[in-house]
Amino acid sequence: MVEFIAGLPAGKEAQRLTRAINGRGAFRRFRDELEQLGLTQAWYDFKDAANRRQAIAWCRENQVNFTDGQD
Repeated sequence: MVEFIAGLPAGKEAQRLTRAINGRGAFRRFRDELEQLGLTQAWYDFKDAANRRQAIAWCRENQVNFTDGQD
C-alpha cells in the first residue's frame, strides 16, 4: 500500500490514502478510500504487477523455469 501511494502524484489522494493506512482497520479504510477516489482498479493493477515481478524474481533466483504468457 505504501509503494502504491508513493507512486501517486503528491496531493489530496495520496494524503487521504496515507492517513487511511495508519492504525487498526487500515486495509479496510484503504479500500474504502480507493473506492471513493476511483482508484480501485489502479490498486489491483499495481498489486498484480508487483506480484508478477515478485514471482518472476523468485523463479529466477531458484532456477525455476516458467512461462507467463507475456514474454
